[in-house]
Amino acid sequence: MINWIKSLFQIETEATVNPKRTFKALKNLHYIDQPDLNKIYESLLNLNKDTAQPECENLVKGINEIRYASNTNGYFYFFFPLVSHVLYFKPHYESKLLHHLVGPNFANGEKNVQGMIDVIKGAMKYKLDLDSNYLTIEGQSWVKEDLHKMKEQIMREIDFCQNELNE
Repeated sequence: MINWIKSLFQIETEATVNPKRTFKALKNLHYIDQPDLNKIYESLLNLNKDTAQPECENLVKGINEIRYASNTNGYFYFFFPLVSHVLYFKPHYESKLLHHLVGPNFANGEKNVQGMIDVIKGAMKYKLDLDSNYLTIEGQSWVKEDLHKMKEQIMREIDFCQNELNE
């Protein structure tokens, strides 16, 4: 009965998030020297807790090889759906992916761990208000439930950024 009522009013819920729409930005990149974006796209769609390590390694390597030319905000917003989705299923890859979220926000002036978490959570709310498909359900869950548990890892990334800036 509730589903019928929701369908009448077309109430959108988390369950209506379409991962193909979430990762569509990958389909729009057509730069020279990019990794196989179709393979990354398919790997993201098929990723789950049981995905084998070699497949995950290839996915993470592919994400890190993407050369996305933009300003800091554009860079962050491009990688946010990819990183949050992967870290939901495979949190141990944070050391290879978290820099895509921390680095751009550090460059924008955020140097505090809690501030970084707040910026990321705020970005999720902002983008989901504009497009309910911006993050997968899993990516949203990672931000809500797991991001705050990564304070040490976020501090490590902030320290790395600061050290790079000081050199």
